[in-house]
Amino acid sequence: MKTYSVDYYLLDQEGNREEDFYDTAQVEAKNDDDETIKSALLKYLDEHDVGCWDFEISSIYQEED
Repeated sequence: MKTYSVDYYLLDQEGNREEDFYDTAQVEAKNDDDETIKSALLKYLDEHDVGCWDFEISSIYQEED
C-alpha cells in the first residue's frame, strides 16, 4: 500500500463547495487511480465521522517512503 495526501472540499446538497471545509487527509491505497483514492478518502471520512453529502478532490500527492 502507498500513502497519499489528499486535499479535498466538502460539498453541500447542491454540489457547491463548502469553502470553510477544505482539508487534507492521509489515506492508504494500493494504486493511484482516481476511484481507488476516492474510495480510500470516503473510508477516511466515514471513520472520522465527517458528515458530508459529497466531496471534491483538489489534489493528490504521494508521500515519500
